[in-house]
Parts: sequence; structure tokens; C-alpha cells
Amino acid sequence: MALQCARFSSEPDIVRASTNSPPLRRGSHGDGVHVLQLALIDLGFAMPISTKNGASLPDGIFGAETLKTVMAFQKANGLVADGIVGAHTMERLDKACAAQSAVQARADAFSSDKPKGLS
Repeated sequence: MALQCARFSSEPDIVRASTNSPPLRRGSHGDGVHVLQLALIDLGFAMPISTKNGASLPDGIFGAETLKTVMAFQKANGLVADGIVGAHTMERLDKACAAQSAVQARADAFSSDKPKGLS
């Protein structure tokens, strides 16, 4: 599966996870987990421990909070909630991020088309 979202397609650990070689799971760490955490946050899944209550970027550690958040994403998207970020979870994350990007692009285009002085 080719990843649509630039955030994912440019991160080697995420690309490998999308083909289960290997998936991201509890105990994983690094840039791939960091990108995963950012995507989950952008999709509305809070991660206060990993971000020190929003005071910093995510920590890139796939610990208990990331596991719980991945499982919540999986449940919300009709996936088996096993906490493992492999091909199926990455496919849904990629689609969700691509859809979110498209919505944001439309909103940005709309706001740039509005006459000045209108809110």
C-alpha cells in the first residue's frame, strides 16, 4: 500500500509499519512513533503524558499512553484493537490524515477567497 499522506510516506519506520515489517508496537521508539503520535493528536486523540499536557511535542516513545490511544483509534475505526500499528491500522490512519488534509485545504481555499474585511 502506497501511503498518501506526506507525513507518513517520508518516514521510514512508518513506511515499514505499513507493510508489517515490522509494525510499531509498545516498546518502539523514535521518529516513526513521534510521527504516529502527532497524527493521532491531529485526529483528536489526546496524549497529555506524551506531550507534557501540550507543553511539548510528543516524546516518540510507544508506551502505555500511546498503546491506549492507538487502541482507541482502532476501535473508533472498526479495527481489531490490539494496539499494534501495522498494515490495517496504517491504512486507516493514512486515509484519515489524507481526508483531514483535504478538508483543511478546502477551508484554506475558502478563507483565501473571502473578500477582505469579512469574517
